[in-house]
Amino acid sequence: METPDPRRRRQKITFSPGRIFGDPFALATISISILAWLIAFISAIVSKISDYARHPFPNFAWWTIAYYFLCIVGIILLVAFDATVNYAVAVCGFLAYALFLSTSAIDNTIWDPFGPHEAAAAGFILLAVVSGVWIFYFGTAPSSGQRVFIDSFALHGSRAGTRSGSMQPAHNHHYNHHHGGYPAPHQYPRSQLGGLEASSPEPRYQDTSRTSPEGQGRGFNGMTHAAAVQENNNRVSAEPVNSEYPYKARAIYSYDANPDDANELSFSKHEVLDVSDVSGRWWQTRKSNGETGIAPSNYLILL
Repeated sequence: METPDPRRRRQKITFSPGRIFGDPFALATISISILAWLIAFISAIVSKISDYARHPFPNFAWWTIAYYFLCIVGIILLVAFDATVNYAVAVCGFLAYALFLSTSAIDNTIWDPFGPHEAAAAGFILLAVVSGVWIFYFGTAPSSGQRVFIDSFALHGSRAGTRSGSMQPAHNHHYNHHHGGYPAPHQYPRSQLGGLEASSPEPRYQDTSRTSPEGQGRGFNGMTHAAAVQENNNRVSAEPVNSEYPYKARAIYSYDANPDDANELSFSKHEVLDVSDVSGRWWQTRKSNGETGIAPSNYLILL
């Protein structure tokens, strides 16, 4: 039996309301959902005690209210524990069912000309809208443009992999890719690497010569093809090339290095790092201040 590596332990994740109050998107959507749920719940109670005989509140809508209560509590806990990434698929599934329940409850209450029922329908409409927004957010890749834009307003950067099962892919502990059987972080496909898989990228010159008879053999600004190639070669040779760290990558999540592993490197979200090799699951990286160490590849995206 393989001896467990003590460095392969997860950091303790704590409940932090600051992750909600420091994130405008989370704060706004959770606040609206709580308000909408209270409107629907209070309207159901008023309907029950006022004129229930002539205007009974649909039993189906009661289950919708109870189910949304669980969904809202779950979202609050996931955000506060910073554990939304690993459960993103499950969250989208639960919210899709909640969206079905809310639309059905709207159809069962909005057509009744009874004040409490109409108020309950308004609450269900708000819940349906918030559910759609959440499905769009949690179902979008964390590295997508709209997701990065929304997350950029948060005071606390998302920390992928420090989530106890968590909406982010890697693990916040040491990993030696020579050992087998350990869960591998998500790898970006070759198409997303943009041809940068090679260890030493070669600059290429694209022929921009004109196709018109008078411009045949000339590139931009009237330069001949040979002159353009020569100028490009001179420019490339004049540029300093760092053969040890030929790539640059941007952090899409913050990462806290394991204090028990001196090889790991901590970095913040959106920080640009120099990368020496992109073939492994953990990349050798260097920060702008010269600090070096390994970083999980699924926390980074090549530039």
